[in-house]
Amino acid sequence: MKIEWNKVTWYSKVAAVILGVGILLLGMYIGVMYQRGLDAIELVGQLELDQPAIAQKKTVSVYGFEQIGNIKNMATGDVEEDIWVLIYERPGESALTKGLIFTTNSRCVIRGNEGFCNTAEIEQGNRVMVMGALTGGGVVIVERLEVR
Repeated sequence: MKIEWNKVTWYSKVAAVILGVGILLLGMYIGVMYQRGLDAIELVGQLELDQPAIAQKKTVSVYGFEQIGNIKNMATGDVEEDIWVLIYERPGESALTKGLIFTTNSRCVIRGNEGFCNTAEIEQGNRVMVMGALTGGGVVIVERLEVR
């Protein structure tokens, strides 16, 4: 059998047409996928612009009372007596105080360790953040206390 390299046969024409159509379809497919990617990027960009940044959103406290101040034990010296108060300020007002009631559900963060509130570990005059529920008598039932 002798091979004639210059002779174009019918099957070589069919193979060339199939190859050409395949390249055309592959190019169209890649173009469509590229356009979809651009559309998705544009859509995501619009979504990010429509929403305010996290820093601009208002935060809502889950506690009825939340203040930063200094903590003081007003006890007169009796062993059983523990009268804790928070001394804090508000703009335009003199120092304010709120009585603090610690319960078995109160949680304290002291020196980075969170646990139940052992008032023996709290030092007089510490800067603290108190979060809790304000009672009708103006006393705060402490839910969380963080030493600053």
